[in-house]
Amino acid sequence: MLSERIKYAMDHLSHKQHISLLARPNWRRIQKKHVHILPRPYSIRRSALKARASKRIKVMAQPKHVTKKYDPAKAPPLFPRIHPKTLAAKTTKRINDLALPTKRTLLANMRFPTSANIASTLLRVQKSRYRRYRFFCNARQQREMKRKQRILAKLRRAIKPDEWEHHMEVLEILSAPKVPPKPRPIKKKKWRPFNVRRLEELATPPAREMPVGRDPFKVPITALTYKISKRLLKIAFPKVPTEIMPPRVPGQVSPAALKAPPQGR
Repeated sequence: MLSERIKYAMDHLSHKQHISLLARPNWRRIQKKHVHILPRPYSIRRSALKARASKRIKVMAQPKHVTKKYDPAKAPPLFPRIHPKTLAAKTTKRINDLALPTKRTLLANMRFPTSANIASTLLRVQKSRYRRYRFFCNARQQREMKRKQRILAKLRRAIKPDEWEHHMEVLEILSAPKVPPKPRPIKKKKWRPFNVRRLEELATPPAREMPVGRDPFKVPITALTYKISKRLLKIAFPKVPTEIMPPRVPGQVSPAALKAPPQGR
């Protein structure tokens, strides 16, 4: 066989040499026409240049469906369409006040030479409704802070400094992020010698003895020595005695058949 002949031929090679020979490519399959080796690979024949296309070739050369050219005006927009009401909307006074920068940033940019309209913007910020709202909010926050400071001052007077420090330490402990406990290292069991005899005992199936068959005609001793009670004797007999029909004599004719009149057919 061919496989045996190949084995015999490759028998003198080692395993590594055999694999390296098998890994080499087959040049008959890989070798193709190289474009760069040809003198004029993209040259057109003179007969093809002078040839005239027939009517059939012209008809076949036309496409089945004429695709329209790309028109950027008719093309769908890249971004979603904005509603005309959104474009025609007018900003309210509150939005204008919220859009104004803060007074701090304006004052910080006053020193730059390019800040021509900063003074007018600063005036608008000072007169804006949002500025007044911020002023009232800051005043409210200051009142709340003063109230908290009073409550804390009362607490510090009532509580001793040691108790206050202990309370702050407890708060720091409670506010600290919880660190998950490290898992306990698993104790490796000590190596023990393998008991082969014990494994053989567990692998062998248990020996079960077949039960001895029971004799169907054997009467148990309890049934032989049993004494029947009066109640069972009473129940054993039926209440209504059954009528015993006399046996029929073979060949005897019934009296109804003898008395029956004959029928004409």
